[in-house]
Amino acid sequence: MHRKMISLLACLLAAALAAPCAAEGEHADKPAERRLLERQIDQWAHGLAARPGFERFAAAKAKIEPLGPGTHGWLVRFEDKGDTVGYMVVHALKGGGFALTEYGIGEAPLYSAERLREGLERLGLAGEEGNQQGERPGGIDVERRYVHPLGAAWRVETVDGIFYLDAKTGEELPADDRLWNGEEPEAAACLEERLSGGARPSGSLAHLAESPPFDPYGRLPWITRQPLEWAGADIAALLAGGAELRLVAERFGGAFLYVLPVVAWHEWEDGTGYIGVDQDGLRFIPKACLEPVARLYD
Repeated sequence: MHRKMISLLACLLAAALAAPCAAEGEHADKPAERRLLERQIDQWAHGLAARPGFERFAAAKAKIEPLGPGTHGWLVRFEDKGDTVGYMVVHALKGGGFALTEYGIGEAPLYSAERLREGLERLGLAGEEGNQQGERPGGIDVERRYVHPLGAAWRVETVDGIFYLDAKTGEELPADDRLWNGEEPEAAACLEERLSGGARPSGSLAHLAESPPFDPYGRLPWITRQPLEWAGADIAALLAGGAELRLVAERFGGAFLYVLPVVAWHEWEDGTGYIGVDQDGLRFIPKACLEPVARLYD
């Protein structure tokens, strides 16, 4: 099917226009609640800043914007001297307070405009025509979707159809609205059931382990062996011992497979654990959110 060519400016402007209005961040609308959100983000940033790779968080400015429709969450970009140095995703909890749903470092954070541009180019959707408001029929609508750290995407609607692009890499996902809506049970398992107990770190990082990046497809243990048991897996010890761990997750009814190299472990003072994967930059996801949806292989 022929895909209508639109301008890059229209693409990026459409993405900006698709960001939800203040009502989407309803939990932080009131000034007092906004201050609580900013204070919590600042505490987490300083808890990370003492560790290698996160030093620039200490001086960086946090830019906070609503994450997407119905998420009650925020995307936080950290910028220092004109550079994007990292990001966080934060969600409001029903019982009060906030959860650190994920965080990472690198020049291409989650929902990077550059990765969106590259993804649209691969789809043939970045041309020289189209209106600058990104409105159909001459343009596109771009909207962030976030149901889980492994379910983060742009929904791109054009006159020729609907496309989903991975929010970290810009890769096209084999998803449509029906398949995307099928991710909701896993969203509930993470965002509603596990964040309150597994993604509210306090203090600073108490323990960390790292290993060098590697090609996760150099071996295929998810085909040849059984996964590790989450309950018995000492990820820090495995990384320190030189193990090449892979995080594997099937999405969209098995149509897409994430195979991510595990290269770091963060454990905060209260025991909250985050698994660091190498995915176009270093990305930390709560272990509690990964257990129901992913498998771990050595």
